[in-house]
Amino acid sequence: ENTAFFGDVLLRYPEIVHHYYDNHRERRLLVEWAVGISNASTIFRGPNAQLLDLMAQEAEIIPRREDYVNPYRKDSRKKQKYPSYDETVNSEPPKKKKKEIRPRGPRLSRGFEL
Repeated sequence: ENTAFFGDVLLRYPEIVHHYYDNHRERRLLVEWAVGISNASTIFRGPNAQLLDLMAQEAEIIPRREDYVNPYRKDSRKKQKYPSYDETVNSEPPKKKKKEIRPRGPRLSRGFEL
């Protein structure tokens, strides 16, 4: 469970995790050991095995494939055709349509008889 959790965090927040992960040999060895044990035990199947494979590529435990893209990585967001959440929040809000102003006060109505 901890291996899958770390993999999910690594894929979703790669810049933060790489800051703490890349320069610490003990952490790298521990994650490599956990991925090796998880692959050998075949506990992860289906989408969980895919998550483990993507995590191993992101952590550079195994070489990255040519088609590997992490959509949460900042440099890969530039290649996407959709803007990221930060870009949409920081962009200018859409202009509101001007509302038609009607004069206030009493009006004479036509066609209404008492």
